[in-house]
Parts: sequence; C-alpha cells; structure tokens
Amino acid sequence: MLENEEVDPEILLGLLEARFPAFPQQFRETLPKMDKREYDKNFTATLDTWKSFFDGRKEYLESNNLPTELSAFCAKQCEKAGEGGDLSKQDYTKLQEVLRFKQKD
Repeated sequence: MLENEEVDPEILLGLLEARFPAFPQQFRETLPKMDKREYDKNFTATLDTWKSFFDGRKEYLESNNLPTELSAFCAKQCEKAGEGGDLSKQDYTKLQEVLRFKQKD
C-alpha cells in the first residue's frame, strides 16, 4: 500500500519506533519474507495458530457480552489465505495475499 503511494516504509517505521519500540524491528525482519512471498519456510506463526487464537476468543467474547465480529473476520481471513493448503504449514504472512494482493475468492 505504501509503495503504491511511493512512500518509503522506513518513514512509517521511524514514526512507529517512538510509540511502539518493538514493532518496527519485528516488521523489518518480516518484510523480506513478505517480499519473497514464501509462506512455507521459516515460520513465525502459522495461519493455523492465528486462526485457532481468533476462534478461541469467541466463547470468551460471547460470555462477556462483547462483539465477536472482528475475531470472526480475522479467522475467516486466515482460512481464505490458506485455501488449498494445510494451515499448519503456511506462515501468517500469507494473509497479505488476501489483504494486500486481493487473492480471489
């Protein structure tokens, strides 16, 4: 998205460093993997792990009368990103195929 606007990601990361010090370094380490679009190597967390987390929130949210729409949406995006493969063998960065590159339904 930033590249479409010709904005250097380092500008955003530099601004984030003051507010969220750990995030920029993690993002810098993740960018090369995202650029290569290799989702079946060097897992940080799998789509299955993320989907399980979001699915697991449902009962808690419901029991506390809190909205479930966001966690349901996130779980669905994990499913969409992993279609045609084993979610436990694909890195979470594959979410960019749905959220960034508009992978077809």
